[in-house]
Amino acid sequence: AGDFNLPADSPIFREVWSKYQNAYSQTMLGYGHTKKTRINVFRYKTRIDHVLSTSRLKPLKAWVGSDYGSDHLPLIADFARN
Repeated sequence: AGDFNLPADSPIFREVWSKYQNAYSQTMLGYGHTKKTRINVFRYKTRIDHVLSTSRLKPLKAWVGSDYGSDHLPLIADFARN
């Protein structure tokens, strides 16, 4: 789990981590933006933070937590054992 600095649809992300389950991608509700950037008057949002697991765990729910002052929002996930 952590800051991958890549969105899930990035070719590099898919190549390196496609063998893992992405908790938010499998249980998502909404876009799950974890990084918000402002450049001049433009604002960009994306999900570059991920929680991955092997098939031993089943993602049940994943959500973006509250803003506590970091430049990234926390991504939280619940799992069950398979």
